[in-house]
Amino acid sequence: MLTDIFKRDVSVIRIGAGSYQNFVWVNGGETNLTIRANVQPTPAEIMLTLPEGYRTKDSFILYTNTQLFTSEDNQNNPDVVLLYGKRFFVTKVEIWQNTILAHYEIVVVKEESDVN
Repeated sequence: MLTDIFKRDVSVIRIGAGSYQNFVWVNGGETNLTIRANVQPTPAEIMLTLPEGYRTKDSFILYTNTQLFTSEDNQNNPDVVLLYGKRFFVTKVEIWQNTILAHYEIVVVKEESDVN
């Protein structure tokens, strides 16, 4: 498909649904996926739509045919995207399925590094 010429392989980590075990929350297992996506910097107009704490962090927009999940979609476990050696979590997903080029527009924001 012609629209694939600008896409590249992107690694995604999906954490399964967790559960309480002996009154302690335990995350589900991890699944590694590879998707094809066009990766672009996030424009300022879209940055302003993000929650306030995310607006100054590194972020990208992915245009892809694969649905990814935010924390609201997957029991507080957003999908994690690996870009340029860093981890980015899925923050916002827009579904564009009513056009000729159906796709998902996904905003990912860089995870905080551990200070310790």
